[in-house]
Amino acid sequence: MNKKTIIFYFSQSGNSLYAAKKLAEIIGNTKLVSIPEAIYNNQYKYYNYERVGFIIPLYFMSMPNMVKEFISNLEISKDSYIFSIVTRAITKGRIFHDIDTLLNKKNIKINYGEYITFPDSYIKWAEAPKEKTLPKVFQKAEKHIYLIANKVSNKQVYRESEGFILKSISSVVYTIWKSRLKSIGKSFKINNFCISCGICEKTCPAGNIKLENHIPIWSNRCEDCMACVQHCPKKAIYFNSRTINKKRYINPNIKLEELFYKRG
Repeated sequence: MNKKTIIFYFSQSGNSLYAAKKLAEIIGNTKLVSIPEAIYNNQYKYYNYERVGFIIPLYFMSMPNMVKEFISNLEISKDSYIFSIVTRAITKGRIFHDIDTLLNKKNIKINYGEYITFPDSYIKWAEAPKEKTLPKVFQKAEKHIYLIANKVSNKQVYRESEGFILKSISSVVYTIWKSRLKSIGKSFKINNFCISCGICEKTCPAGNIKLENHIPIWSNRCEDCMACVQHCPKKAIYFNSRTINKKRYINPNIKLEELFYKRG
């Protein structure tokens, strides 16, 4: 086994991609892989990596559906050091437990798991933070990433606490959310400001949006990531009346094109 590290990431606002890029930069000799692109290209075999990481956002106290699909099909060396960094705004969940459960089926276990705080990007509930507050948030996040990089480089064993009560609540919340995923696409609306730019289609991790007659149409594979709402340059896409006038959020350290998914 060589000394190389591989990091799989899922990112809609850029928070997880920013963390993945920064961690890779600090650790060195690291390959970054977009989970949606790996799924699309049917790429699941990644052997011979000393460290294997997952940098993903917290979705309803666990992981995005596509991340679960990816880890379930993933093939990696059993002696790899496994770590996961979860980006979130406030809450915790049972995500490390859930990742470990998926890995245990392959006789692999997670060695390190830690949360890192970023601005909330779930526009259905939260509005983008004031720009003047962002430098302090990212300064704190970067310091946290440096600390994590040191621990991961040294293969430290640690998993942030997820108590029994939190796990139980998380299980219920996640199950309810997942049961509604297929119907979420029906709730997206567009107004007359749409310019048919296609950014919503390019930033959708699930490939769930297609432009038909220059109008975005949602199918039934929505991940509930809100990328289409956040990235629309004209605020033409909204989920419900509560999101129409909300300020959008994109991690300012990430270019929009970095969040375009390459399919084929």
